[in-house]
Formats: sequence, C-alpha cells, structure tokens
Amino acid sequence: MWNLAHQWLGDVKRCAALLLTLALLKGVVFIALTGLGHAQPFIGTNAKDIVFPIADRLVNQHRFNGDDSRPDSKMPPAYPFLIAILEAAHVPHIPVVVVLLQFLADAVTALCLLAFGCLISNVMAGGLAGLIWSLYPPAIGISTWITQEPLFTTLLIASLVLVLAALRADKRTILLSLAAGALMGLATLTRATTLVIPVALAPAWIWKRKFADALVFIGTMCLFLVPWTIRNAVVLDDRIPVATGTGSVFLLGSDDGQVYTTERKTSFFVAAAAEGEHNGIHKPYPEYESAIDRWLFQLGLMRYRERLQNRPLSFPKFVVIKFLRLWYTSETAHARSELLLGLCVLPFVPLGLWQVWRWRRSQTACFLVCGAVLAYFIAMHVVLLPLARYALPVHPLLILASAYWLCARIDRTMPAGSPLSVAGLRL
Repeated sequence: MWNLAHQWLGDVKRCAALLLTLALLKGVVFIALTGLGHAQPFIGTNAKDIVFPIADRLVNQHRFNGDDSRPDSKMPPAYPFLIAILEAAHVPHIPVVVVLLQFLADAVTALCLLAFGCLISNVMAGGLAGLIWSLYPPAIGISTWITQEPLFTTLLIASLVLVLAALRADKRTILLSLAAGALMGLATLTRATTLVIPVALAPAWIWKRKFADALVFIGTMCLFLVPWTIRNAVVLDDRIPVATGTGSVFLLGSDDGQVYTTERKTSFFVAAAAEGEHNGIHKPYPEYESAIDRWLFQLGLMRYRERLQNRPLSFPKFVVIKFLRLWYTSETAHARSELLLGLCVLPFVPLGLWQVWRWRRSQTACFLVCGAVLAYFIAMHVVLLPLARYALPVHPLLILASAYWLCARIDRTMPAGSPLSVAGLRL
C-alpha cells in the first residue's frame, strides 16, 4: 500500500512538473516572437474602449466609472482591477505581462485538471487532460488576447475541483466549500456568467445531503459580490448585481445571421430599436444601464415573438444552429479561423458530453458537478449569444471527460501492471 501511494505521488509530481514546464516554454516562445515582431497581444474593442480606460481611471482618478462612462458597467470589475494594479506598479509592457499571466493561469487550469483526475481515481486521465489543455490551440490563442476568459476559466475550474472534493470528503468539507465559494465569487467578478451557478450545483449538494456546504458556498460567494452590488447602488444609483449586458447579447442572439462584428452590431441595434419604437417598446429615460438592459431584453423578446408568430417551424433549426455556433463562431466571422476552431473542438465535444453522461453511474458526484455546469453554460449561451469564446471555460471539463474515455480504452487493452495501465498508475 505504501509503495502504491508513493508511486501515485511520484506520478502526480512528474505530471505537475511537466505542465509547469510547458507554461514556461509557452511564455518564453511568446516573448521571443514578440521581440522579433512576429506576435503581439491582441487588444480588441472591449479591451481598448473599456478595460484600459477603466484601469486608467482607477489609477489616476480612483474611480471605476467616469461622468460619461455609465455603459462601462457592463464590464465586471476584477479584470480592469488587475490591469490597474499592473499600471500602478509601473510594470513595463503591460499587455505582454498580461499574456504571460494568462499563460500561468492556463497552467493552473491544467493542474486543476490533474486534481480532477486524482479525485476520480484516474491520474492518467487528469495528466493527459492537463497536457491537452496546455497545448490546446483555442486556449493558447485566447491567452494572447487581453480578455477575461483565461482568468475566468482558471477560477471556475479551481472552484469546481473544490466543490467535487467537498462532495467526496467526509470531514473538513466546510473549509473546502468556503474556498470554492470564494473562487466562484472571484470568477463572477471576472465574468458575470456564473452569477446563478449555485442553482446548477444544487442537485449535487442535495444528493450528498451537503446542505451546510451549499450554504457556506453561497454565503461566501455573496460576500464577494455584495460589496460591488452596494457600490453600484450608491455610486450609480442603479440596481446592478455585478454587470449589465444580458439584454444586448439576448437581442443579438435572436438574429439568424452572425451580427458579432462591431459594424454589424451597430446597424443591427439601430434597426431593432426602430422596430421596437414602432411596436411601442420605447427606450427608457433616464438611461440607467439596468433599464437599458431590460429594454434590449424586451427587444429580443419582441423578435422571438415575431418568429413564433410568422415562422414557428424555424425554431428547432434555429436552436440547433445556435448550439453548433457555440463551438466555432468568432467575433471576426472569418471562415478559415472558424473552420480551424471547429476542427480543434470537434474531437472533444461529442465524446466529452457522452462520457459525462456515462459518469452518472460510475462517478455520480463528478456527473452532477460537471454535467450541471456544462448544461448551465450551454443552455445560457444558446439562449443568449452563441460564441465560442463564451463556451471556452467549459472546454477543460470536456477535455477531461474525453481523456478519461481514452484512458479507459487504453486500460482495457493493456495488461495489469503495465506502465501505461491506469491500474498501474504510471504515466
């Protein structure tokens, strides 16, 4: 037994060292490419027009919103605060440093997948999933963007690891749930997508009768969110829990075409507003951001009602198309990049979803956690706006499930005690 435990610990250490080495190599390669002028951080519209101006205001004016920047409330606070800290510390080449930090965040995500593997008694699957994530082109690509997804993904997956650990443990689970709630609170302050994720996790807590853990998780998460909610009420005189923006993506998601580029978004919003005015849905005044968000949501509902009245049979096809877009669609809408993205994702989505479903019998706790989070993200973004960047945070779960399936196939073909055998626990 001692030899087996020692061997298992050695496998975990080797795997962790490999994942950290890969992160270091990615950082070195990126710095070299940047120095040679062959690569640079991608600073998109949101980063240029919202994130960096907010960070500048935080450093120079000590406030998040300016007199004319109420629309910046659609940006959760954590990521601009990170940029502001780097600016206040006078860190040179901030975009490059942010990319390096995001590579580090990817390494932590890979280590979390390794921890997932340990929790489901399959170190090989966890190590393989971490390796795939470290080399996963969509993850590497998005980490070179100035955007919240890499950090959000790390916080989300780390929180889920702790949730699963608390579900499987018999003692000291409250501390695990407290840490999980804190990480989920930080994740929600990075991207508000997870605001109501405790609803998705509720079946797992109920199944294990972990009611105290659920209360601790939710309470700790709220401790991180409520101060920002109070700040919005006091400073902006507006009821914004974390950020606005749900209404705009819901309206965009009602369109048959891809209206994700800035130019097409502008004309689309103008046309939708004119149609809403004609149908008695007037833009609110004064223009509080929460009221604007509700108005945009009403415009989206108006378009869905029109579809239901005029083209009811188009709904099934529309939902299927939106589900497919969730895995390959990008803001640029370039066919070549979307094809490459779709090919990268294709090996993991069907297989990963199938393996998560199979866990309902052999790994029930993992099924309830991973399955619920996958269903939560897929349903939310199919209803709102299907964009591959929004689904990226759940790709690690799909990669883990696919790696588990592959390791199970390998294990069946290998003799017991083989170095590649899961039973042998050797990588």
